[in-house]
Amino acid sequence: MQIRSLLTAFCLAVLSSTLHAAKWEGPFGLQKGLTAEEMSAATKGWKRVEPYVYVFDSAPASYAGVSEYVAIVTPQTGLCEVTGAFQFDNASAYGDDVKKLVARLTEGLTQKYGEPARSFDFLRAGSVWTQPNDWHMSLYKKERVRSVFWHKGSAPTSPPMPNALSAIAIQAGAEDASSAFVDLTYQFDNYDACLAIRKQSDDAAL
Repeated sequence: MQIRSLLTAFCLAVLSSTLHAAKWEGPFGLQKGLTAEEMSAATKGWKRVEPYVYVFDSAPASYAGVSEYVAIVTPQTGLCEVTGAFQFDNASAYGDDVKKLVARLTEGLTQKYGEPARSFDFLRAGSVWTQPNDWHMSLYKKERVRSVFWHKGSAPTSPPMPNALSAIAIQAGAEDASSAFVDLTYQFDNYDACLAIRKQSDDAAL
């Protein structure tokens, strides 16, 4: 009886170790459809922040500089979206740190997924934040747009997206006059179904 208990404990330990070591081929070492339980076992700091939305500290294949990961997971679809969030607490007024990161991410993603479908880098008409050292402030005031998008089958020169991905987005923003962020978001081809489930859940409260 004691030997059987020891063997059971050993098997459970091996299974737990395997789950924590799990790494898939998709972005951040994850893949479409993973359940909340699988995500919790494969990541660190897994925490639910609102219905179907979770945050975690590190992924199976973490990317240097990401301060937090955000995942959308429903019981019906599993994982449908994951975001790596980069944070700059003392951002340059000229936007140098944000610009460099967006350029680095764009280059890496272009090598893997082909040319982006659309890229936006402009100041809205009528903005007063026109000087070079106004770059961050214009981002904070939502008068500047800096974003890059890839969509499944949207560019003739782009190869098909692997790992059931349907869209990728890089989006820069600012939370206040001194800090900025860049979000790198991957959506899988089950995202529309996931979105419908979230909307149904929200509408149930009306």
